[in-house]
Amino acid sequence: MDNGWETSAQAWIESQRERGDWGREHVLDPVMLERIGRGRFGNALDVGCGEGRFCRVLKAAGVSSDRHRADDGLARHREAARSVR
Repeated sequence: MDNGWETSAQAWIESQRERGDWGREHVLDPVMLERIGRGRFGNALDVGCGEGRFCRVLKAAGVSSDRHRADDGLARHREAARSVR
């Protein structure tokens, strides 16, 4: 059964870009980045990471991250897009 994620993965990636949507950019990310900025985190687990945008944010901040996603569609589309660049 198709749950919609597989067929909409590329559109989601394109709409989110590296900064994410308004809620991520202006609500979630500032809070999380402030916590990360305190320097108490060396590792993180991102459950439901989608295509890994926030894991890349963590990496840029010097935090090692492990990802867990229920759907591989977003990751496959992201990897395919990277191979074209």
